[in-house]
Amino acid sequence: MIRREALSDAVAGAGRVFDQAAASAARVSPSAPVLFFGDADAYDESPLRAVTVGLNPSLEEFQAGDPFCRFPLAAGIAAEDHARYLDAM
Repeated sequence: MIRREALSDAVAGAGRVFDQAAASAARVSPSAPVLFFGDADAYDESPLRAVTVGLNPSLEEFQAGDPFCRFPLAAGIAAEDHARYLDAM
């Protein structure tokens, strides 16, 4: 099982970069950084693993009418709430 503590630095780093981009026209607001998504524990236990890399989500992922429809637990999340962030992903 993936230890959430092991992801803490990565989650904190994603939050810092996200905050630094607050004034950027490229940042979708409201939104949240998407470090990864999926079932991290199932991935850790699987003998087959695949990882894809891409850019952070677009306006299509955080739509104006319901910006957190794909990540409902991320709505209104505090930067220091790493456990809730991991649950949201």
